[in-house]
Amino acid sequence: MPEESMPEESMPEESVPEESMPEESMPEESVPEESMATTELGAAQSLDVLSPASDEPYIPDDDFEAQIALKNLERRRAEKKRKRNIKIALAVALVAGAASIALGRGMLSPDRAEEEFVPETAVVEQRDFQDVITATGALKAGSTVIVTPEVAGTVEEIHVSEGQQVKAGDVLFTLKNDELDKAIRDAAQDVQSAQQTLSSAQASVSQAAAARDDAWARYNQAWGEADAKHNEWAYLKANYETLHSQWAQRKSTADALACGAPVSPGVEPADPGPTPPNRDEYEDETAYQSAKTAYDSAKKLHDDWQTQETKFLQDTESYKAYQDALALVGEEPTPAGVEPTYPDAPDDVSLIAAVDSAQQAVNSANLALQKANDAYNQCVADAEKRTVKAPTSGSVVAVGVKVGQAVGGATGATSEGTSSTPLVQISDVNKMSVDVEVNEIDILRVKTGQKATVTFSAVSDLEVEAVVSEVATQATGSNATEGGSVGSGIVTFHVGLIIDHPDEKLRPGMTATVKIHAVDVKDALVIPVQAVSEGATGSSVEVVVDEETMQTESRPVILGPSNSSEAVVESGLSVGETVIVGGSASSDDEL
Repeated sequence: MPEESMPEESMPEESVPEESMPEESMPEESVPEESMATTELGAAQSLDVLSPASDEPYIPDDDFEAQIALKNLERRRAEKKRKRNIKIALAVALVAGAASIALGRGMLSPDRAEEEFVPETAVVEQRDFQDVITATGALKAGSTVIVTPEVAGTVEEIHVSEGQQVKAGDVLFTLKNDELDKAIRDAAQDVQSAQQTLSSAQASVSQAAAARDDAWARYNQAWGEADAKHNEWAYLKANYETLHSQWAQRKSTADALACGAPVSPGVEPADPGPTPPNRDEYEDETAYQSAKTAYDSAKKLHDDWQTQETKFLQDTESYKAYQDALALVGEEPTPAGVEPTYPDAPDDVSLIAAVDSAQQAVNSANLALQKANDAYNQCVADAEKRTVKAPTSGSVVAVGVKVGQAVGGATGATSEGTSSTPLVQISDVNKMSVDVEVNEIDILRVKTGQKATVTFSAVSDLEVEAVVSEVATQATGSNATEGGSVGSGIVTFHVGLIIDHPDEKLRPGMTATVKIHAVDVKDALVIPVQAVSEGATGSSVEVVVDEETMQTESRPVILGPSNSSEAVVESGLSVGETVIVGGSASSDDEL
């Protein structure tokens, strides 16, 4: 605006009225800090103890809710201060312009302008940036085992004491229980009985198998003998059939020649000759006829004898041939006899069934023996459990067992100690953990795998590293309900951290203060958060362009991570530049 266009009466004398500020820079209606402190610290039971090093309330490390309340109060104050600084930055720009005009008109001298307003500045630094979330919790051992005997008995000897380091398998204490010895003896007898039953069953299998083998051996032998007889019979039968055929043929021949013995015709009668009587030789007819009749009779008798003689000779020849043939026939051959029979095969189905039945008895006996052995081994194992050993390596943190104490339900002995005291408790302190509760305002910045540092009230000079191992997804505060809704209390979320290499001075239960590194940026450009103004177009800062006149220019910036006091500038500024953070007037600390 040209100088002549500004009315003289509108020039500010000392400060710009609050009404002249832009509407968006007007401070929000706020509750007085005293009232806010009372509200935020209500959960801390209205703290009224001041720390010796500051005017802030002193809160013990173990008062977690009071720490959360104080942290919320600090954030509200920082937010209010940031808004106030935005107003200051705008006022600085207006005052600088007004002072320039006043100097030009002789209304305000440079000395007076410097006296009236002194801006607070900060230099853009390049260094490591951290966003740290602080919480308090209790130190825990990596794992804790409460040793309880698996069998009943009376404590006989104790081999450890509190604070002692043990390895897995070291003897902690021993028990006395005579019933376990008796159980072993009974189980051993059962094993012996089952072994005898098995041996008997195995003998039955051998006998059944031997009986089957013997039956088949005898059958095979009998069959072989029968087969030999049958072969002999077959030979005799074939030979008989040949001989009988020959005999039958001879007999048939002889039968064909069969005839009776020939009968001789006797003495040959006188032969009358071939010439009959001649009639001429006889005188009369009578003599002739008588001679002729005698001749004829003698002739016929002689001829008949000759015929009979011829037949006799022929019959004699035939009879002789018959006798010869009959002599050749001989005795009729004797038949081969009855055909030998083969023996019947053994009833193998029954024999196999007998073997199978015996084998099933063996199988049952084996199962019974296995069960007896298992029972015996269990009895031995139970007896060995009278020697109670460390299940894991670690430090013995509690010993509540007493000699003569009945444990595991044993009777007949005095029970010393209390039920609330573990018999033996072993903790693994080679790896420890810390459980903390993080305010809902910070929880979204906490991720698993983030690094942290842990300090301890009891060991003030010790700091160890830790890693976030778990982050709850549901609120765990005292008034939190399912789904994260809460009553009137503070909403917190459980966060677990692991300390891989704890110091030997640490003990479970110590109070631990955890600083979780939510963000770590190396070589970042860092400015105070109070230097940042937020507008409709984004973030901006007032950069000093002239150190002598403190002339400034508004410059847009792109911000990265921030915490309650600092912000990372990703672009818009360079290292070494000066930015306006706030200011003060000689007559008043606030505009």
